[in-house]
Amino acid sequence: MLAVALEWIYENVTSGSVELAESYRLKWAGDREQSIGDLIRAHTRYAAMVGFMTGCGGILSAPIAAPLNLSSVIVIQVRMIAAIAHLRGYALTDPKVKTLVFICLTDRARPPWSRSSASALGRGSALACWPWDADHRAEIQRRARSALAAALRRA
Repeated sequence: MLAVALEWIYENVTSGSVELAESYRLKWAGDREQSIGDLIRAHTRYAAMVGFMTGCGGILSAPIAAPLNLSSVIVIQVRMIAAIAHLRGYALTDPKVKTLVFICLTDRARPPWSRSSASALGRGSALACWPWDADHRAEIQRRARSALAAALRRA
């Protein structure tokens, strides 16, 4: 069920991420690093505001506010990560990019399941060099979703 929710979030958020990225690119006259920095600052403020708003109800609203806060933070982060990927020139329709967006959500430089993999997989971003044929793609996506689900359960 979590995988279905993540797929839905990714599919619905990435189209807006392209428009968002392009608006930041225009704002900063094509300066990619300035655009990314401003995008991160804006989304950090946005996530903090959402966290504050969902926390205002205190302990009485916690059963409703906690899942709402978690889901909104996931949407905000996927949108930001996808916009950064677009600004860096990656195609958001590429399955590799989609998997790496999910890996970024786990807040790990190196996903737990990659530690047992080949030593060539130094950091999570090194997965871009992984052999992405059909056999490997399904396994890596399954592991990325599992790592994300485990990180969400710990949160």
